[in-house]
Amino acid sequence: MAFAQPDQGCVRCHGAAKNRDPSLAQRAQRLLARLDPARSLGSAERPWHASYQLLLPTPQQTRALRDVLLVLEDPAADVHHPSYAKALLDAAERLAPGASP
Repeated sequence: MAFAQPDQGCVRCHGAAKNRDPSLAQRAQRLLARLDPARSLGSAERPWHASYQLLLPTPQQTRALRDVLLVLEDPAADVHHPSYAKALLDAAERLAPGASP
């Protein structure tokens, strides 16, 4: 999977540990399940967005899947750039199967 660092390691460079928001990763996991119910996960040896089977029925769904995978690859997306991660998931939400028109 992606780079992983325990929260304690972040304090060395960033000062105090940030408040975490697990709902962002949970939302990304739910979107992944909507986009790829079969969970044909890519290789753990490479980043998901680079190795995942990115062939969904439409280009829009493929783009949504890539956006979701970018969020899931960063286990601290809720700290590193939460507004961008939310924007990626918002876009994916609009393109995922079952989205409201």
